[in-house]
Amino acid sequence: MSSFSSTEPKPDIKVDVLIVGGGVAGLWTLAELRARGVNAILVENTALGSGQTIWSQGILHSGLKYALDGISNTASAGIGDSPARWRRCLAGESKPDLGAVSVRSDRHYLWRNDSIVSRLGMVGARLAMRTPPAPVPFDQRPPALRDVKGEVLSVDEQVIDPVSLLRSLASLHQDRIGHAQVVGIDAGKAGVDVGIQSQHGDQMIRADHLALTAGNGNAALRELAGLDPKSQQVRPLRMIMVRSPELTPLAAHCVQGKSTRATITSPVDSEGRVIWQLGGEIAERSIDMTDEQAIDHAHQEMTEILPHINWSQAEWGTYDAPRAEGRTKSGGRPGAEVILQEGRIFTAWPTKLVLAPQVGARIAELLPPLQVSEEFCDQLLMPPIARPPWDKQEAWSVLTPQASAE
Repeated sequence: MSSFSSTEPKPDIKVDVLIVGGGVAGLWTLAELRARGVNAILVENTALGSGQTIWSQGILHSGLKYALDGISNTASAGIGDSPARWRRCLAGESKPDLGAVSVRSDRHYLWRNDSIVSRLGMVGARLAMRTPPAPVPFDQRPPALRDVKGEVLSVDEQVIDPVSLLRSLASLHQDRIGHAQVVGIDAGKAGVDVGIQSQHGDQMIRADHLALTAGNGNAALRELAGLDPKSQQVRPLRMIMVRSPELTPLAAHCVQGKSTRATITSPVDSEGRVIWQLGGEIAERSIDMTDEQAIDHAHQEMTEILPHINWSQAEWGTYDAPRAEGRTKSGGRPGAEVILQEGRIFTAWPTKLVLAPQVGARIAELLPPLQVSEEFCDQLLMPPIARPPWDKQEAWSVLTPQASAE
C-alpha cells in the first residue's frame, strides 16, 4: 500500500513509463523505450548496478552451462539470439551503442578433469550448442591452461566489464536517470502515482505505466503496490575472489561431469591487479559455509583443477551474490527472462545478464499507444555507479601452509 496520500494528488513529474531499478535490466529498458520515442525516466535509490549487475561475472552466456548434458533445454534455448545482439551493440553496429564497454574476453575456454562423465559433458556441449566449442591448439591456450591435462576448447561467449557497461548505458540518457527512493505506489485509472524522496524532498511521479526492474528489491516494491511479493524467488550464491602475482587474465569453465566445477573470470581492480572471480559449483557449495570454510574449500578446488599454479601468495575474499528471479513452480532457475504484467505495472527479472535486451524489448512491445507529452521537469540528481566487490573488500585472507594443508 502507498505511504503517501492526497485528496487531489497533483504530480510533480508526468511520464509515460517510470522505471524503478538501475541495474542492467532497468538501464537497457530505458534505452529501448527512449529509442522508440517513449517518455521514460528511471530512478535508483542507491547506486547504478548495485546488486546483481555489479556482482556478476560479466559473462554473456551462450547456453554452454545448460548444454553439458547434450540436451538443448529451455534455459539454453531461452537465451536465443541475445548474444548476437550484444555483439552488434558492443561493436557499435546496433543500438544501444556499447562501443565504449570494455570486453574482457571475446571467448570462454572450457576444460575438463579426466573423468568419463566429464568427457561426456564435453561431448554434450558439442552436440547441443548452436556454435559448438572448438579445440584450441596447445600453443594458443591461455597461460593458465597451458599445463592442464586433456583438451581445451573455446566457446563463442564474451565476457564484459559490468562497471563500463553501467557507465555506457547511463551516459546515453543521463538526464533521464534520478537518484531517489520510492516510498509509495498507487495504481489508479489515471495512471500509477509513485511517491519518491530525492534531493528535491518529497515528490510524486505520475506514470502511465510502471516497470519494476530492481532485482531482489522488486519484492518490497511489489508490496508497496499491493502486489504479491512472493512472485519472485531468490537463489543464494557466495562468490570467491582471489588475487596473486601468479594469476593472468582468464575466462574459463572447468567441466566436472555435466556441470561446471568452476567458472573463472578475471577483472582488474582499481590498482591494476588481476582478480579471479570464482563461480560455478565452487560458489554454489559455499552457501552454507563460513568465510574461512568457503575460502579453504575454494583453495582446495583450485589446487586440484590447476595444480601447476603457485597459490602460496594468493589472497582470498568472498561476497554474497543472491540472485532474484521470477518464481517457478519447481523452484529451479527460469528458462528465460520473466515479466509479469498486472494492470499498469510490469515486474521484470532478466534471470541472466545476457537476457537484459529481451526484457527491454518485451516491455516495449507490451505497452499500449501512449499519449503523454515529452515535457519533463525537476531533473533529479544522477546516482553514482556501484563499486565492484574487489574494490570494496577491506580484508583479504592469506592461507598459511598449515591451514591450507588441513
